[in-house]
Amino acid sequence: MDDEAPKDAPAPKDAPASKDAAKADAKSADDAAADEDMPSDAEMEAEADKELAAEEAAGAAALTKPPAKGKGAIVGVVTDSVEHETTPEAQISVVGTKYKTIADFDGRFRLELPPGTYTLRIYVELHKPSVIKGVEVKAGALERYDVDVLPDESSVDTVEIVTEADKASVEGLLLTRQRSASVGDGVGRAEISRTPAGNAAQAAQRVVGATIVGNRFVYVRGLGERYTNALLNGIPLPSPEPDRAAIPLDLFPSLILENITIVKTFTPDMPADFAGGSVRIETRELPSKPLFQLSVGLGYDTDATLRDRLAHKGSSTDWLGFDGGLRGYPKGFPPYVLAKGPKPGGGMITNDDILAAGQQLNSSMHPVEKTSPPNYSLGAVAGRGWNLGGEQRIGVLGSLNYSRSYQKIVGKIAQYQPDFVLEPDGTKRATVAPTLSVEGERGFDKVNWGGLGSVSYWLSQNHRFTLLGLHTQLADASAQFLQGPYASRGASVATVDLRYVSRALNVLQLRGEDDFKQLNHAELRWYGSYSVAALDQPNTRDTAYQFNEETVSWNSISTPENGSHFFAKQNEKTRGAGLDWNQPLLHDPEDLKLKVGGLVSSKDRDFAARRFSFGKERGAPNELFFCPGATYDFNCPVPLYQFGNVGPVLGLTENTKPEDAYKASQDIYAGYLMLDAVAFKSLRMVGGARVERTRQEMNPYSQFAGGMAPKGASIDSTDVLPALSLSYAATKKTKVRFAASRTLARPQTRELAPFVFADFFGAYPIAGNPQLKLTYIKNVDLRFEAFPSPSEVLAFSIFAKSFKDPIEPYVFPSGTPGLISYQNAKGAKLIGVELEARKNLQFLHEKLKSFSAIGNVTLTHSRISLNPKQELQNSTNQSRAMVNQAPYVINLALDYA
Repeated sequence: MDDEAPKDAPAPKDAPASKDAAKADAKSADDAAADEDMPSDAEMEAEADKELAAEEAAGAAALTKPPAKGKGAIVGVVTDSVEHETTPEAQISVVGTKYKTIADFDGRFRLELPPGTYTLRIYVELHKPSVIKGVEVKAGALERYDVDVLPDESSVDTVEIVTEADKASVEGLLLTRQRSASVGDGVGRAEISRTPAGNAAQAAQRVVGATIVGNRFVYVRGLGERYTNALLNGIPLPSPEPDRAAIPLDLFPSLILENITIVKTFTPDMPADFAGGSVRIETRELPSKPLFQLSVGLGYDTDATLRDRLAHKGSSTDWLGFDGGLRGYPKGFPPYVLAKGPKPGGGMITNDDILAAGQQLNSSMHPVEKTSPPNYSLGAVAGRGWNLGGEQRIGVLGSLNYSRSYQKIVGKIAQYQPDFVLEPDGTKRATVAPTLSVEGERGFDKVNWGGLGSVSYWLSQNHRFTLLGLHTQLADASAQFLQGPYASRGASVATVDLRYVSRALNVLQLRGEDDFKQLNHAELRWYGSYSVAALDQPNTRDTAYQFNEETVSWNSISTPENGSHFFAKQNEKTRGAGLDWNQPLLHDPEDLKLKVGGLVSSKDRDFAARRFSFGKERGAPNELFFCPGATYDFNCPVPLYQFGNVGPVLGLTENTKPEDAYKASQDIYAGYLMLDAVAFKSLRMVGGARVERTRQEMNPYSQFAGGMAPKGASIDSTDVLPALSLSYAATKKTKVRFAASRTLARPQTRELAPFVFADFFGAYPIAGNPQLKLTYIKNVDLRFEAFPSPSEVLAFSIFAKSFKDPIEPYVFPSGTPGLISYQNAKGAKLIGVELEARKNLQFLHEKLKSFSAIGNVTLTHSRISLNPKQELQNSTNQSRAMVNQAPYVINLALDYA
């Protein structure tokens, strides 16, 4: 839109007549009530008048309050010139500057500005825009400008675009929240910029009911990542993690964020695979003026910074977040299984072939200590928009970010195994027995960098297109040392794990927004996307030594987990497309709308791993496998794992299993129909149903000729998922919301795969279960919200959920130390409450007006019902909380702006 609006506002005048009319109407109502001899109603009316008077007094005080030192203030009230009523949520901006504000619920606004002469621009939905020119601001002075705005249905499209809420600000997010059909909470760029948050995971900590686990994953309302999905600009994202479907939010730097919203209730126009929340990440929009922002951060970790941490030798490209070849397969390493037998292409695999491969693969197995520098981060974002004539615009936005951090964790790990004791009366009593209790430390070197580029083209304000490309790269180099008693070995064991994991995510999105004024302001939203998520875990190495009290030495343990080398790669490609058509059905577009749409998503994953270990050759001397002394030395493995020892002392064995590779796919076809209706001007009803078809397959395969892979998994289900939401505006500043829905949770690919892997020596191995089924969840939410001002909120929520066939991990008490797998439990119940407050502290003292207090508390309680077989065989508790369900979540913040 041009800077010049079509109409100048009238000259400054007294407060609008609509206030007098409102008071006259109130007086008439009082007289009528008195005439009818209804004292109870009169008392209620009088109380309402007192409340109205109090609000009027507060608003008047805001209009007459002196401005800050060195500034002047512009105040006023925006009124509809035809209806003679004040207009809430009007946007008042100062042309050519960043200054802007949103009028309160009674149309009042206030802007404090440096001395000067300005032009004000006023936008109100469904009204003609207005301009006040030549507004002179003097230091210490208070200037009043009341504005009448004219209704203009012919310019609805233009006004709707211009007055779209600023989703980056606190006020804009709260306004979006009030208008939303769903229960949700969020944090915007304006608020994120006031925090040290460097990525989306850190920023999401401020959202009500959100818990950040491992500084990466979001748990909502105490539920694990299984019950959370993530969307980037409304489009589902793939996961670069092999063990979970969750999206690590630390992949997204804070500089590229417009806002993060966690939607907690389901409506048919969104993917239904969640119960806790749906994380919506919105990237920055087309800049309206040249933009450049630079961010530099330094961090100090009390346990790691300028202190020694465990580490291992890295490659020259570790600072870029990927291995440069040092840890990868050696050049020319055999692609076939290293065991005697036929060689692909002819010939036989000989001992010399295995010896050569072992000499190539042998590498350092001990950690080193490095001094950790301070954590640091760098980021820049730049953008610009251009007018191409008429309503055409084009804009570009780009960002780069880089961060590196170091961490040292010192602690203990205790592990228990289910056990059952036979009582004298023949009954079986469940208990637990410890399998290990170790302590030690782990050092991390984390690299995270990425880039984003987007191009937006506006054919007009009614037709807008955006092409976005995103690359993020994250790597963790870690070294872990653990020591303590292992029950299975009857002795103390010292273990070392050296690991490097890099993850990459590439996203390409094309999306469009089309508004059709001639079709009663219908809206079309569509998108197409292609994403690739990759993981590389090259040469994870483990050693294990057992203490011998008789010889006072540490002996190398003869097991495939000792002297091991593990390699894994994963590649996941996701293709998706979707559209939404929103059609108003009545003359007033907001009264009744029909929304239809759907999406298609196709995901393919290929995972492959190989395992090797070095063991003692027959006849090899024992001395190299012993380390004398009561204290374990990190350099203990150094004399053993030498090039010259491979062959005469150490022999290489490949332990790769047929289930160590699998291909998986997940195809989802969805369609929905939804009605959005406003009844009695205060009640909004949104209801409909979504149909989702799930086709999910996981097929293990042998990486080598002649191998037999185990049976895979297959899920084919078509589900109808209804939802109903009611929103009642009791007053202009309060809302009551109710929502009921049915959603689902799908098994994660890793949970279906029979691939077995343990995090460290002695830990429970984890294996999938191809027999898993979908989980279905019934959700009920009730929330009361009050908005004392555009930037304040008080809210109380209560929610309940009923789960059918929830997927839960459990321990098979078979073997040592046992095995973790997954099963569908019979059911589960969950109930919880949320309390939220965001309040400016000016009410305590005038000098505290720049401070805001933010607090939210979530309390949840869950109980799971086990299947009878689980109760009798593997469970030590017949009633317990759901795994990963937190009983409480508390977030507190004090903001200064």
